[in-house]
Amino acid sequence: MRRYLCALVALFLMSCGSGDQQENMAAAGLKADSLNAENLTSDSAATTVQVTPLQLLDSTLTAGQLPASIKYKGVFKQGLRFLDASGEQLLVCSEVEPYDPAKEGEDYLGSNVALYATLFKKSGTGYIRQWQVYDFISECPVELLAKFIPSTIQLTDLNENGHAEVWMVYQTTCQGDVSPQTMKLIMYESGKKHAAKGENRIMVGTEMETGGKMNMDDAFKLADQRISDYAKRLWKKNESYTFQD
Repeated sequence: MRRYLCALVALFLMSCGSGDQQENMAAAGLKADSLNAENLTSDSAATTVQVTPLQLLDSTLTAGQLPASIKYKGVFKQGLRFLDASGEQLLVCSEVEPYDPAKEGEDYLGSNVALYATLFKKSGTGYIRQWQVYDFISECPVELLAKFIPSTIQLTDLNENGHAEVWMVYQTTCQGDVSPQTMKLIMYESGKKHAAKGENRIMVGTEMETGGKMNMDDAFKLADQRISDYAKRLWKKNESYTFQD
């Protein structure tokens, strides 16, 4: 009889504990269900987001075709008009030919050259400047140069996020001997600059090559591997480029 009474008491206590546990589990379960619902909603919404594909609208722009609101310095070299997730945009590349900055009566110290690459975004009926690449050589008394490599001015969307990666490679120099020239690779995506700097590769004599080194900044090192790999290939492809007089 005593054993029977003990069993009844134990059963009663277990049922009370089970009820408390079920209430706690129910409360936790409702919270978990709510989070799961939010996650499902988020995942469901994510699957319906459509990335605007990069579209090159015009790669043969001339200076005369640029909108009146677009201003640039030097000689127009190349322009790209494109559409991406940020809207319609226009890239304008120009170069300032060598000139003597000395004023009348001042001694000649050397010539200046410069280059510009400017991205404009269409806003209403006009365009707003988003960013600009500017590089120059000043007061150089010997051979000087600041030029884009034309084929490197291009667009990609390697990480497939709908935002254009805008690329360019150019060389600058002020030298009176046969030595490598400074070479830079610049890429912008959504206003963020990525840069690599080094030297072009040249032949010295008939057998020995020199130059060709490349150093990437942290932005490239931390970028999507498809982007950093493309930068290396683009550099390699153009490291021996020489400008024709």
